[in-house]
Amino acid sequence: MARWNPFKTKRATGEELYAAGRYEEARAAFAAAITENQQRLQSRLDDVELNAAIARDLNNLGLCLGRLRRFGEAAKVFAGAAAIFESIEQHDDPVRRALWQALRAGTVQSMAGALGDAGDLDQALAASRQALDLRRGLPTVEDTEMARTLRMFAHVRAEAGVELDEALSALNDAQARHMNAISKSPDMATVDEIYTTEFVMARVLARQGKAAEAQRVEAMARSRHLDALPTMMRNQQRG
Repeated sequence: MARWNPFKTKRATGEELYAAGRYEEARAAFAAAITENQQRLQSRLDDVELNAAIARDLNNLGLCLGRLRRFGEAAKVFAGAAAIFESIEQHDDPVRRALWQALRAGTVQSMAGALGDAGDLDQALAASRQALDLRRGLPTVEDTEMARTLRMFAHVRAEAGVELDEALSALNDAQARHMNAISKSPDMATVDEIYTTEFVMARVLARQGKAAEAQRVEAMARSRHLDALPTMMRNQQRG
């Protein structure tokens, strides 16, 4: 039996490094994993799980690049991940296609954000609409995930100053989904999602020339007016 070595440490994974805010180290870890799996793929081109692993790590790599403010690079990496997920959708078991479509939707959503941050708003508009269409095409989707996609859709339009009525409608839908999610599982994470959505809503309203309403919504979000909601809901559920 091998003896325990107190000086031997387990190498942190890319996910652990990312969670710790060590984005450059996480980027290197994900890049190394991609290279390793791409080498394996040369003899297993049709291996769905291996392709999926590469796509997931590309998505994670894109997130790291975004945190490092390398937005143009991030957008290209997200596009590569989305292309792999789309290829898997076309060739994998029909029962699992929804999984790959959901993952592609999330990746395209992240790509829209990176494109917007890189200043390529035309491409960001197209990507955010594609992400929303992919989500809407799924047989089922979690309220929080759909709300985030709707929010990104609206955020990009607020930044571009176009399709603002559609953006506001998307945000109203997002808020309804947030409230449905928090009614099922009252937690502060969802409350924070609501505040983020309210800030985007304020931006859209300001773009529409509704300054007073925009200021009211932003002030509500800054006041954290819903902080007591999870506790209140949990108490009601217990009663």
